Amino acid sequence: MITKLQKLAGYSLGILAVFIMFGFVYWYAHEEPVEPMQFGAIEVSIDGETKSIAYTDENEGEDLIIKSDQENYFNFGGSITVHFSIFNSSKEDQNIKTAFSFSDGTTKYVKNLYEYDGEEIEKYTPPPYFDNTTTDSMIFPKEEFREVTKWKELALQDFTTKTIERKDLKDTEPQKEATLFIKSGETKFLKADINFTDLKGQEEFFIEAFGDKGSYGHLDPFTYEQDFNALNTGDLNGQDGWSGDALYDVVTDADSRYDDAGTGSGAKGVKIITPNTSGYGIDKSVTAVTAGTLYVAMRNTAQAGEMGMYLRQSATYMYFLGLGTANAIFNGAVGNVLISGYTADQWYVFAVEIDGAGHRAKAKIHDGDDWSSWSSWTNGGGGSLSSISTIAFRAADGASTYYFDSISPDDITIAAPVILDDSGSQPVIWFD
Repeated sequence: MITKLQKLAGYSLGILAVFIMFGFVYWYAHEEPVEPMQFGAIEVSIDGETKSIAYTDENEGEDLIIKSDQENYFNFGGSITVHFSIFNSSKEDQNIKTAFSFSDGTTKYVKNLYEYDGEEIEKYTPPPYFDNTTTDSMIFPKEEFREVTKWKELALQDFTTKTIERKDLKDTEPQKEATLFIKSGETKFLKADINFTDLKGQEEFFIEAFGDKGSYGHLDPFTYEQDFNALNTGDLNGQDGWSGDALYDVVTDADSRYDDAGTGSGAKGVKIITPNTSGYGIDKSVTAVTAGTLYVAMRNTAQAGEMGMYLRQSATYMYFLGLGTANAIFNGAVGNVLISGYTADQWYVFAVEIDGAGHRAKAKIHDGDDWSSWSSWTNGGGGSLSSISTIAFRAADGASTYYFDSISPDDITIAAPVILDDSGSQPVIWFD
């Protein structure tokens, strides 16, 4: 038999359940988007290696949270690869359009955009290469296994005007967009291959995301050339990803600054302060470059010793360009003399074209007046290179003083464009 007290307790529990249900409905309807900083860096496996997607800026008013693997992308050969993520923190599954904005759609644009589709194991046979270090014969590597990322290419279409309120794009304009579907609470990973030439020192670009239910996201990374002007004077080691010997200093000496076509490349360059009889080096890891052209300036005060730059895929697979005891050279599996008997204490600019698909590279040199002809194509020394992921300065022998400056994807022997300000009278040079 049910007592009055039991009935009262039952009624109370029923009323409490109703309040809980309505409270949950109210909370869900008024739930704020999840703050992205609660999640920190996101990690994803790319070709068997863990990549951190960590950079984001202030996300006020955004519920599509965009993060990238870097804030500043070193532009090595006229292109950059941007790995980024979009997190849908809204309560709605949405079709989302993502777009990039640049200052110039002719020299700066997205070539390909991909959505991450997981990893798989595949058999792989490295291409044969000519090894003249020991056997002087063609080497045919054995078949091996490797972990590779599957990427689903997204169709790029002309950008369509959006009615949603957008954040500042600083005089840049989007040209293309692509669409993908992201569920509420889901993160999608993407990769963009971007052509980025005619670079003005450092440039900002923008990534936006637009949801079909009104959501929005915004991110502003940068890309830059290595002119050393923004670095601190003193030891290069530990600055901007450079790691190695303490003999390489960022200095303001006039002798250390390559003067590109008479316009001046800025206030700083790199000097090897105490060259030694043994080789010294300093390295910088870069996002792997499979195609493009690199320019770099070098100066050797005497036809002695050796200075130069290694372009490496690994510790043994590499190219070398530099100024030796008498000649300006470019070496891979085959050695090339670009200038026989170069002039001491003069700036020279090297250009190297990378063809990763063909596992080869070629080079030429500018002597202050004209470019030489291109060298023959060559495989990398020690093996067949499909990309460049490390650059390194090297110097040896104490008979000279060595200088490096201006690593750029653009021809640094060409004068920077000069424009007039609004008055039509004051010239403005597009260099720091």
